[in-house]
Amino acid sequence: MKLRDYPLKPKGLLIPANVTITARERGKIVPRHCRHSHNIWVDLGREYLARVVAPNTALDDHYAESAGNREFIKFMGVGIGGDSQTHPSAYASPLSTDYPPADPSGVPGNTGNAQSDDDLTVTHLERPVKINLDANPYTWLAPVITPVTFLNSSRTVRFDHLFDTTDVNEANVPSYSVVPLSEVGLFIATQDPEAANVYDAGNPPSYVGAGRQQLVAYNTFEAIPKTTSFSLEIRWELRF
Repeated sequence: MKLRDYPLKPKGLLIPANVTITARERGKIVPRHCRHSHNIWVDLGREYLARVVAPNTALDDHYAESAGNREFIKFMGVGIGGDSQTHPSAYASPLSTDYPPADPSGVPGNTGNAQSDDDLTVTHLERPVKINLDANPYTWLAPVITPVTFLNSSRTVRFDHLFDTTDVNEANVPSYSVVPLSEVGLFIATQDPEAANVYDAGNPPSYVGAGRQQLVAYNTFEAIPKTTSFSLEIRWELRF
């Protein structure tokens, strides 16, 4: 008997996700820089869920999981890519050099800012940015706050992280005066938060390096021009 792998209907399994970003300047909320949007998980996220619910051969753990290779959502990362990016700083030096690619025309949807959170095939942040100095163990990805929050009779899980005033802007020397964040992703524990080859100058036009972290959920939003005056609290809800 031949078994067929029937394709899912358009969009497949939907996992509603709400992403709320609260910007604060000196402790006060700045409404014009706050964002709230909805999106769905990417294909890699759905593959991850299939592994989580499947047992391994010994029936004592998750499929393909071991003591040193646990699979759970651990990190959040941000970038300046995505088709919602319109801030001129994203297309000018030093950001265009340190975080390529960047189409100098500055037109959303062109090279470097083409990814959409409606595209299930997205696998990584398009233009990830460093969060802390290289000496920090969380250079590219930041851990979510634990314990996580469960809502709606435990059918909704919320992942939070607070990006402090110096995060992102002082990731390199000299520090960036403005970093217009426009994309965010969720990552599982197997991804390397301090990978050395996230960008590859020899791999145009995407410049994706072998160490670029793969994500399970992706969201783009209207750019938030983060400076050292702002902190950003990101809350990502997944509803089952």
